[in-house]
Amino acid sequence: MASSTAGKPENGGSPVKINATKSSSGWIVTINLSDPNVKEISYRTKSSAVFKSTGFLDNPVITGGKLPNPSITLPLSQKASDILIRYTMADGTTRGPFTVFFDPKTESIASAKRILGMISGDWVATQEIDGKLYLYFTMLIVYRDAIDEIRYSLDTPSLNKRFPVPKPDGKMEIPPKAKLFEQIPVTTKEVFIQLIFRDGTKSDVKSIKKHGVL
Repeated sequence: MASSTAGKPENGGSPVKINATKSSSGWIVTINLSDPNVKEISYRTKSSAVFKSTGFLDNPVITGGKLPNPSITLPLSQKASDILIRYTMADGTTRGPFTVFFDPKTESIASAKRILGMISGDWVATQEIDGKLYLYFTMLIVYRDAIDEIRYSLDTPSLNKRFPVPKPDGKMEIPPKAKLFEQIPVTTKEVFIQLIFRDGTKSDVKSIKKHGVL
């Protein structure tokens, strides 16, 4: 479910794809090339006139060997923009530049879908304190830029309840005044939950057992 954007070259050649993942420190953009035997990768955004190398990684197979780093980092504040990518082959020839479009709104939703899909059992968590049971939505609030609505229900798949989602702000830190939990009946054994994403798509309905209930 990783976000994937195909690029077209300005001067011919094969396409390039990027996969973007959002983190608290910025966007990690992975460059996927169809060509083998690439020696070096470089890139620039439309706002920059100079191509910059992505750098190199140690090759664990060849002692002292280097591999082109397939990833670049962009700030969370990065606006929608074309990214130009070119690369040098092992024989010294250069291919590109290829143009891929980076859209933070689209990538944010795609990135969140991929991550949340891998941790669907942790979308919500329950905790009992002093005889009272609380349902926490902390994980989902982190991905508020991608989530438009949280639907849930207790011990029945009716999804008749809604949990407030803060407005998107381009950040991953939890807003200081964000609501994170609801008190629910202590007899609750199961939570049903569905996410409505900001692109209009819906997740499957997930069933999450109360902590300690098998």
